[in-house]
Amino acid sequence: MTGMTRVIGAMVFLVLLATIYSLSIEQLPAENSVPDDPIISAKLFEGKTVLLHVDRSSALESKESRRLLKDVSIQKLGGRYFVTGEMVVPDDLEYKHYRGVSAGIAWEEVSEYRSFNNEQLVEYMKYWKEYNED
Repeated sequence: MTGMTRVIGAMVFLVLLATIYSLSIEQLPAENSVPDDPIISAKLFEGKTVLLHVDRSSALESKESRRLLKDVSIQKLGGRYFVTGEMVVPDDLEYKHYRGVSAGIAWEEVSEYRSFNNEQLVEYMKYWKEYNED
């Protein structure tokens, strides 16, 4: 009977340990998590144009692109978060057909972002033009 008591005690201990472990995992923040409060997200980008650095890498190459969006918000679609907004394209670029197009970029693909007020955006566009002329 003593052996059976030890087995039952060990089983109870293991179940308790597994329960504590599973509860602790549920409380950890998700990687690349976004605030659940849309008010926080809206205030973060309110009145700003946002430059997103988007990771387009594959197993074979490292690649990054940049996207400028205005009227930005974060939306959850199909269990994933997306940064959505209207695309901003400088006049001198070949991608003018994207100007004003609504876009959504998966948050997990964003490696960094910068938000600009109108004055900062004008300065950034000057830099962009000079950089692309070289």
